[in-house]
Amino acid sequence: MNYFKIAVVFIALISGINKICSQNEVRTLERTTSYILGHNIYLELDYVDVVNVRYWKKDSIKLVASVDLTGEKGLTKNDDFELQITNANGKHNLLGKVLNQTAHYVYKKDASDYKPQGAYKEKVLIVGTQIELFIPMNANLETKVVGMGDIEIDHNGANLLASTIGNITLKIDKAVNADINIHSQFGGVEMDERLNIIESQLDEIYKLNKGGDILISFSAFGTITILPKN
Repeated sequence: MNYFKIAVVFIALISGINKICSQNEVRTLERTTSYILGHNIYLELDYVDVVNVRYWKKDSIKLVASVDLTGEKGLTKNDDFELQITNANGKHNLLGKVLNQTAHYVYKKDASDYKPQGAYKEKVLIVGTQIELFIPMNANLETKVVGMGDIEIDHNGANLLASTIGNITLKIDKAVNADINIHSQFGGVEMDERLNIIESQLDEIYKLNKGGDILISFSAFGTITILPKN
């Protein structure tokens, strides 16, 4: 019995150490910039697991990355990810990039995204990075994820474009008038019954509350889900 207790304590101790080590391996990057009224926001990301887009009552944009990249033999590769924010031609450009892609076989935990050839084809980089983007109300946003990352968006009342190989989930105010253009390669489209959405005569075009004011366009290989905020 004593041996059993010792074994349980030992296993718990090892698990706790592994958890702490895993947490320590995650690298947090944060970039903030003042929002210029009327400028669009463009977000492009390389090989991330999840992107959460939220709005807040501030005249600024904040981009936070919790970087968790694992390379060959379980070695941490978090330094291979960087964030950039620039402003040019009436647009805020936000980039999250995996550096040295040609030296890695990049894939999400359950599927392949990127397959370099030649001498690099045996390399591996496991992607577990999570992104949080905070944007002002009524700022137009375009989001592009390279790879199978999922995009989750809390709608801020403005025009919205998003594309990924993964899934897209949108939470939107039930009172908004919007034209919604949706293209899902494999996963299909799920519309909550509490939303007043009708499909127009054109394929994959939907109108929320008769449409007209706001344009929303989604492209995904996975499932596209539209939900009310409350």
